[in-house]
This record gives sequence, C-alpha cells and structure tokens, in this order.
Amino acid sequence: MRFEQLKRESGSVIRKKLYKKGKMWIVASALSFAGGIVLLGTTTNNIFADTVNSQDTVVSNIQSDSTATGETNTADSTKEITTTVNVQTNLGTITMNATGKAGETIQLNVPDKTGYTPDKNTINVAIDADGTATTTDMITYTLKDANENNNVDQNGDENDTKDSNSLSTLNSSPNIQKSTDDSLNSSSRTEGVNSGIQATAADDSTNLAAGYNGTSQWYINENGDLHIGAGTFNDPSSLDSDYWVGVFAGSGFSRNDAESLQTKITKIILDGNIVAPINSTELFGEFTNLMEIENLNSLDTSKVTNMGMMFMNDSSLTSLDLSKFDMSEVIKTDDDSSDPIPSGTDQMFDGTKLSSITLGAKNKFMNNVSLPNALNADWVNIGTGTIDFPQGNLNFTETAPSLSTLYDGNGKTGTETFVPYDASKVKGSLTIHSNLGDKVVDNITGKIGNSIDVNVPAVEGYKADKTIVKATVNADGTITTTDFVTYTKITSGGSGSNEGSSSNLKIVDKSQLVSTYPDKNEVTLYKLDGSKLTPIKNRALAAGTDWYSDKVVILGSGDDAVKYVRVATDEWMKLSDGYRYENKKLVVTTNNDNMTQLLKSEAVPVTNRALGPRSSWLVDRIGYLDTSDNPKGFYRVATNEFVDPDNVSI
Repeated sequence: MRFEQLKRESGSVIRKKLYKKGKMWIVASALSFAGGIVLLGTTTNNIFADTVNSQDTVVSNIQSDSTATGETNTADSTKEITTTVNVQTNLGTITMNATGKAGETIQLNVPDKTGYTPDKNTINVAIDADGTATTTDMITYTLKDANENNNVDQNGDENDTKDSNSLSTLNSSPNIQKSTDDSLNSSSRTEGVNSGIQATAADDSTNLAAGYNGTSQWYINENGDLHIGAGTFNDPSSLDSDYWVGVFAGSGFSRNDAESLQTKITKIILDGNIVAPINSTELFGEFTNLMEIENLNSLDTSKVTNMGMMFMNDSSLTSLDLSKFDMSEVIKTDDDSSDPIPSGTDQMFDGTKLSSITLGAKNKFMNNVSLPNALNADWVNIGTGTIDFPQGNLNFTETAPSLSTLYDGNGKTGTETFVPYDASKVKGSLTIHSNLGDKVVDNITGKIGNSIDVNVPAVEGYKADKTIVKATVNADGTITTTDFVTYTKITSGGSGSNEGSSSNLKIVDKSQLVSTYPDKNEVTLYKLDGSKLTPIKNRALAAGTDWYSDKVVILGSGDDAVKYVRVATDEWMKLSDGYRYENKKLVVTTNNDNMTQLLKSEAVPVTNRALGPRSSWLVDRIGYLDTSDNPKGFYRVATNEFVDPDNVSI
C-alpha cells in the first residue's frame, strides 16, 4: 500500500519507517527541514547478521621456530620484518607500522593531526632481536596558533593584535581530533599518557573554541557544552583572572572574548579522569548560565587542600553530586589580614541556587561553609521519600556549622541526597462530592493556608459540569472543598463511537502538528467510510511519533464532539490519542519558591520529578494538551514533561 505523508511546505521532508508487530504494520516518522534536520519519533531496529566479512588485517611479529629446550625466539637478521610499534603522544597512544631488519634502528615519519603541529618530523624505532619494535621517542602535538597573540600587560589589559582570536572568528579555531566512537569513556579506546583520552568533538567545524587547561584538552560546542578531556588542570596561581577566563585567555583568546565564552557555557562534561590542582579555588565558579556538570565524580580531588569558592556564583546551577569527592586533604588556613583569602570550603556554594545536592562519606566541610537555597529552608535527606516530600532523618541549616557536623571527613554519614524542604507544604487526598457519589483525587499538594485548583476526575460516558474545583489546604494538613460536581450522561458522540451520520460529521481544513503519546500503546488509524470512521486493522502509528495534519473530522457537535486529524491520504487518528504542538525554542525560569510541578503530555502530573526553584530550562516545543478549539499551551522541557507557563517566566 502506498503511504502518502502530507507536506505543509516544500522545505520539509517527512520520512517513515514501517515495522511489523504481529499482523500489524506500525508506522514511525522522522521529520526533517531544509537547512537542518530534526529527528522526531524515530524507532530503533536491531539488525543481526549471520556472517560478518572482516577486512581487518592483523600483522604479527615474525619469529623463528623455537627449540624444544625453551630458547628465546630470535628473528632472522637477514630478512625484513613488518611489525607494529606503540608511540606515546600527549593525545594518547598511537600505533604505527614499522619495517626493518632485526638489530636495525629505523626512522618513521610522524603522522599528521588536523589542526595540530608536532614537535618533531620523525622518530627513531629499534627493531629488536625478537622481532618486536620499540621507541623511546614521544610526540607532542600543539594546537596551531593556540598560544600566540595573547599580549597582556602588567595591569592585566590585552594589547589585541590583528591575529588574536575573537568571537567573530571562533568557528575558524583549530580543529579537534575527530572520534568515530560515540562513547568518550569507551574501554575499547587506547589510553594515552594521562591514563585517559582527550575530549573529542563530533563536528569540529561547529565548535566555538578549543584549547588546553594544563594537559587536559577542552572544546566548547555550539550548544554551549564545555567538554574537558583527561589530564591535570593548571593551578590557579598560574592565571591572572577568574579561573576559566584565565584558561581561555591562555589558549589565545582576548580577555573580553574569554569572558564572553564563559557566559555561553550551559553544561560542563568531564570526558575523562582529571586531576584537580592542589589549590582548586574557584575551579568551576563564575559560570552564570551553567545548569549542569556531568561526570563530576571523575574529578580526582584527593590532593586538593583548598576548595574555596569552587562553585561560587553559578547562579543557574540547581544540582550537584559530590558523593565521590575525596576531601581528606582540605584544610582551613588562618588569615588575619583585612582581606582574607578564601580557603578550605569558604564560600564554596555562595551565589548558587541549589535545590539538590548529593554528598558522600569522604566529604569534609569546614565550619565556615554555608549552603544557600531559594526556599531559605532546612536541607533534609530524601531517604525513602521523594524530592517533593523527603522522608529522611538527617537535616542541616543553610548556615554553619551544621553541614560540617554531618560531613567532617570521618565517614560517619554515607551517601545521601539532600533537598530544601518547606514543612508547610503538604500532600494528601481530596474528596469531591458529586451526584454519582464521592470521587477521591490522590497526591494533591499545596501549602498550608493556600487555595489550590484540582482537576475534576473524568467518568466514562459522563460529562462533568466543571473541569476544576477550588480546594483549601488546612492547618492540620487535610485538603477539602465545598464544590459539588454534577455529571450528565452522554447520549451521543461523546462516547467515542466511530459511528455517525452525514448530518453530524464535518470536515475542516486545518494545518497543525500532532504527536502520539510517548508512553502509550500504538495508535489506531481510521479511514473515512461515507459518514463513518472505521478502524484500519493492519496499520497503526507508533507511540511518541510526530505527524503533520491538514484536515480535521468533527463527529458530533459542541462539547460532545469527537475529533480526528488526517495524517495520510485517507488515514486519520483520534485527536484524544495524542496532542497538538508547535516548535518553539526558548529558555524559561521557574518563578516559584517551591518545586514546580511537571505534567505529562496526557495532562496528568509527573509524580517523581519536579523543577527546582528559580531554575532555568531549555524549551523546544509548546504542547496543547487538550482537544478544545482554544487549548492552553505548555512548555516542553523533556521528552514527555511539560511545565505550566503560569509557573515560569521567559
């Protein structure tokens, strides 16, 4: 059967994939646009091959026959041997082919690395008597022009030259070595001299900047992700400014451009094991738009003595996991001067808006540390509860010294996740009186003394006279309402029947995007059969796929009408089996002092996750989560998680 996907514009292409489930074909879609590709609703098929024809050539060392007495094998010195030699570089170990006679020393040309300059053109390789090849030479690759044109006078001002890096030319910065492996931590890779691999870029041409921090290679991609490879960081004493501004400046960027780069970073990813400097003052501080640090536990802090201001002024950072930090060497330095230098854990979290922190047995905090939060509430461990309602038995206040009492380096407190908890917030059930008896709604949350809106539960075959009721959170923690709900039996149309006559069926031209629910089953397709819509038995739409529609069938009238949207030439899906949306890219910030509730695309609450107070989130679409003609739009912040626009600001 030919499946014709409707197209809204010539610049868009919608690709489809059919896969079979029993006797039914399931359709998955991928939507792409000219000038860029967005993959939507794709499915993954596992393909197994019975036979793989490998074209890899394995080169073995050539050895002479050994004797029965166990004598050491030796190579024939009159014959050339082809073998391999491992060569150490600052970008990791590379393997080169070597051909020569036993006992000879040969020269091999140093391989090129795009965007890098090697410190030598050739290396010396010895062909040993046993047929192996070895070298003591090491190759050091440096980024082309990475350390040039960084003219700073004694007052810290730059004397910019025509050749210095600027943000207007960042995309022409040196390329990073490409990787064909999706996992930067893959054990199948060859480790380098730093016992790890360097950060590698998926697409060099789109990177904003690249350089080194000590022996760790870093790059910033167009999404604002700062990737950092394995190695050892520079000590702050070698820099003359805020830590990462100094790192960027040391890689050839002017001070102004270095500061601008820092503001572009929204995520830091540690791609390998990194040794932190003994003085780690402000190591990850002053990233005002940083929202996440990934793989932070791969940072070796075992020799760090100073973590002062480590995350200071990371005003968009809402969560940290320090559970693997070894803070045994951290000390507080007495400083009687009028302008004391932060030491120990001084000001470690000042200026952050953390709503979650995970701590571990090797954490040690001085009695001068404070852990602020937007709620100005005590920190409580989650225990057996949730982030909304923790059920732990440990707590500390924002101010010292209570955190240092729980985590003093002696290991008495294990790994725990703490969240700020407002004791005035309660969770309970609401009983709604109706003509069909009492209806109970569970998992209602609110603050004592507040009035809240509660959705009226649906009853199959009936229509309620209101969609929400007003409820009050009482001082004793109970939630009550005086509203009464009247349900009226639906006599036609609203039951979801696909039957109907021509008098109550209407077709309307309407261009829109629709998506099937990600966590539901595949969606039934219908065909228009005169005045009725009948199910198609051998095809369906996959869950979590996106479709363009150009027409709507309305079966019935008024609030009882059932709507179907056309996704192919004569194939329709029921609108209630998905939701409408429009693509929209923006950043929103939660404006509550409490955690902000999330909704699934089915317009039901997410019970195990929420957004932190005054935290910022990337939005990629606006979802319209009901079937009305004028639905309210909700911002999508994850695959199936939406936030009410009333609870955020743009």
